[in-house]
Amino acid sequence: MGRGMLNVSGLFAEMPEAWHRWPCYIEVAFSLTPYNCVYRELYAEYAASNCLEIAEKVLDTSQRHVFVHYRVRAKGFVPAFSCYAVSPLRRKPKIGPFRARSALGGAAPWEFVADDTLFEIWNRPNGNAGSTSTLMLRVGGRNEQEADRHWIQCARPFRVLDREFRAGGKPSTP
Repeated sequence: MGRGMLNVSGLFAEMPEAWHRWPCYIEVAFSLTPYNCVYRELYAEYAASNCLEIAEKVLDTSQRHVFVHYRVRAKGFVPAFSCYAVSPLRRKPKIGPFRARSALGGAAPWEFVADDTLFEIWNRPNGNAGSTSTLMLRVGGRNEQEADRHWIQCARPFRVLDREFRAGGKPSTP
């Protein structure tokens, strides 16, 4: 997985205020379908160092066959999130379902590590072939209400940029 430190200025201003003081980094991953592949150069091509770069890559409709995941992770600590709000980015206004935080797979199949995700945005393939996709957003909180509020705060700048991209423009800082 590709990793790069995310500076405080790398988060959008609308995101939860406390997150701007937290050290974090971006991890990039990909979903596989029977009709796509992943190779070393793809990780370099989709590397991102801030949220605007994430938006430019994940919202690019010409690249819908590349099922990229960006996960912004806390560096050196695990946020006290009990759950995550998960919903398609373009869905309004109901958010959910909520998922309890659970351990993530580690380097070996029998290893597990605590989920240190602040938020994750990805292009989820629909069906096995992945001929279509859905933009998804997962955001953490200490409870469902906070996860819901954080989801809205994180979704807002991505939605603004998504509208710009779909209108044929190049995204700019929201």
